[in-house]
Amino acid sequence: MRALNIDTPTVLRQTPCFCGIEPELLAKLADQARVVYYQDGEVVTHMGQHFNHLAVIADGQIELSVTNRAGKRHVLNVLREGQLYGLLPMLDGEPLYYGATAITPCTMVTLSRELMIDSMHRSSALMMGVLGVMCKRSRETFSAMADQHLLSPTARLARHLITLASTYGPQNRHRQGIFEVGFSQNDLAEMLGISRQSLNLLMKQLEKQGLIEQKYSKVSIKNISELEKLVKNEL
Repeated sequence: MRALNIDTPTVLRQTPCFCGIEPELLAKLADQARVVYYQDGEVVTHMGQHFNHLAVIADGQIELSVTNRAGKRHVLNVLREGQLYGLLPMLDGEPLYYGATAITPCTMVTLSRELMIDSMHRSSALMMGVLGVMCKRSRETFSAMADQHLLSPTARLARHLITLASTYGPQNRHRQGIFEVGFSQNDLAEMLGISRQSLNLLMKQLEKQGLIEQKYSKVSIKNISELEKLVKNEL
């Protein structure tokens, strides 16, 4: 890993849990932050490792995954610019329950657990910001659990594409209302817990309906409202 020169105060200010905190505290956090760089394919953390920091992704992407003893792997999420990594371990001090790998060159701003806990005790704005992020992630987790049992594979894929468009698509939205998200079929299949072959069939169904268009390692989401209707019809 090598440190890079970036505008740390701006990175923190543009991150949801820090955007509303006191200017003095923001300056203190930025001053004590450490900037690190990971190469494409470099391991960020291993599953079961203690990670005594909170990290903000300033640029690039990291993939979160779990692997069992038999070698079966499941991708939990892909985090991108502006998202937090290590929030739960930072709060409870427990080991990571997933591993993380950079899937592009990636720059991260890290804050020590000690600094974050002390700052949260001193700032209600920071505490509420962190709680807000935790609540949002909890809602997403409960929604995903319900989808697993209540929705058909096609509707689950539609819901996942809607989530990806809202999370990663706005900066890649075309004037025609098309969202473009950079995930391969392997990524999507592992996130949904299905085979790549099964995912390919589902994607072709949605493409035939004119809802999406597949490109190399990218999906263009052409009709969000129809995907939402597809999900709503099963709930």
